[in-house]
Amino acid sequence: MAHVGEDSAAVGSLKSPMPGQVVAFKVAVGDNVKQGEALAVIEAMKIEHTISAPTDGVVAELLFAPGDLVADGDELLRIDAVANEA
Repeated sequence: MAHVGEDSAAVGSLKSPMPGQVVAFKVAVGDNVKQGEALAVIEAMKIEHTISAPTDGVVAELLFAPGDLVADGDELLRIDAVANEA
């Protein structure tokens, strides 16, 4: 699984790790997600790559639809991080 957006500069967004086609989103806007949960599937060079959540959060926006072509680095979706309650 690709863990895209793990560095602090990319928190809250997930970008395509390579050019390809969006096969599916496994989540919808408003869904709560946990770190490591599958969010999207991208097909590149006849191989499906699963994009997973780098952190817990809430899906704020899906920026593409299944079937859309994406370039390397295109932002696929946005998640709002959930504050840890202690």
